[in-house]
Amino acid sequence: MIQGSLGPPLPGGPGHQLTINSGFVIDDLDARFPQVGTLTDALGGVGYLAGDQLAAALFLAVRMGQPILLEGEPGVGKTEAAKALASVLETPGSAMLD
Repeated sequence: MIQGSLGPPLPGGPGHQLTINSGFVIDDLDARFPQVGTLTDALGGVGYLAGDQLAAALFLAVRMGQPILLEGEPGVGKTEAAKALASVLETPGSAMLD
């Protein structure tokens, strides 16, 4: 049995979903990216055309709050994918990636 306090209650009350990602809180990911296609469109809006498999992997990583490892030969777009995702998510400090 666990006793003690786990800290103050989260804003929004029970059932309000918060995702902690890279040290900042995003509480509107469900609304902003309800499906893979909306993230794909957002990435396209910042000039990055993601294929179906990459878009699905990025979507799952974002929604689950998990890191993703991109591997590939030099010049295939790993850094550009990270820059585009950071831009779409409005990540603090994403301008430093330029």
